[in-house]
Amino acid sequence: MELLKIKNNIDNYYYTELLKVFKKHKRNTDYIESKLNEVKNDEESITESEISERVKTESNKVIFSEDYHYKKSWNKLSLVHKNIKAKEFVSKLMIKNVDDKKKLEKTIIKLIKEKKLTKKDKVNYDSVNGRIVSIPDLIHINGNYFIKI
Repeated sequence: MELLKIKNNIDNYYYTELLKVFKKHKRNTDYIESKLNEVKNDEESITESEISERVKTESNKVIFSEDYHYKKSWNKLSLVHKNIKAKEFVSKLMIKNVDDKKKLEKTIIKLIKEKKLTKKDKVNYDSVNGRIVSIPDLIHINGNYFIKI
């Protein structure tokens, strides 16, 4: 509630000052005056329910990016982030059978939990793009993937 009032006050001040400058330079002020009137009308018509609606819609607009979590070297990633990246890696592999994909995902996650795939020589990880490039111990034979550890 207070934030919306502050925002309206700032908008009001901004358009008032802009209007002064436009009048000083003898410019067309119709658009600025209409915006100023909108801000003033908006300020008067704010009710509690509108404020809660606006806060909800504005909070939905906020986009949080977790990319910085993945911009670390492989051995500094947390266990959860390693699992997420492993799942992404497996989903990008050319495996047609869904059951084989799930089995490989589970195997890789199990190895990460057992700390067998936590060393950086076991996983080639691109920390700039935040993705697994390859797993050297992953072998592809006759359309199936196996891990030799």
